[in-house]
Amino acid sequence: MQPFPRAAGSYGQPPVFFLTAMRTLSLLSLPSFGRLRGLLALLLPLLLLTAACKKDDAFSAQIEAQKKLDDEAIREYLTKNNITTFEKTESGLYLVFTKDEPGVLIRAGNSVQAKYIGRFLDGRVFDSSYDNNLLCQCFSFRVGQSPLQVIQGWDEGFRLMNKGDEVKLLVPSYMAYGTRGGGSIGPNTPIQFDIVVTDVR
Repeated sequence: MQPFPRAAGSYGQPPVFFLTAMRTLSLLSLPSFGRLRGLLALLLPLLLLTAACKKDDAFSAQIEAQKKLDDEAIREYLTKNNITTFEKTESGLYLVFTKDEPGVLIRAGNSVQAKYIGRFLDGRVFDSSYDNNLLCQCFSFRVGQSPLQVIQGWDEGFRLMNKGDEVKLLVPSYMAYGTRGGGSIGPNTPIQFDIVVTDVR
């Protein structure tokens, strides 16, 4: 997609309104039935485009509303648990460092090993690397892959961590499992992870 919409009539093409007017005038010379059918053929794409635009606007408004709900839920969790020191990203992630090791931040292309417990904001556990029967009790993935190997909140959040860090990562739903949910995680559900970064390569 182009970053800016191209103006009608640019690059030597006649403006859309001019083409529409010429087509409309040509239809006036058709018999009544042919004229009606032609007008419908001309107007139908415009009607479909208008409907699609309205649908996109409604969906965008729904996403923005959900972002506000997620942020309110996460802030309520922080207040309830007396957590006052945290970092918030522009995308809406919250990071609470319980152990912040010096070092080089994780970047795209790094292979990461981490131990984690995934919880709902009410504290219920939905996943844990400690239960995966691996000797390291960890989960491994590569950061910045296309397609992503993990949820968006993880791929972005880990880029703010170093090896040895211990972090509580609070993830809004739109950076987790979105409007569809996944497994035991329902739609539009913000979640949290207690993470220990054990290795970075």
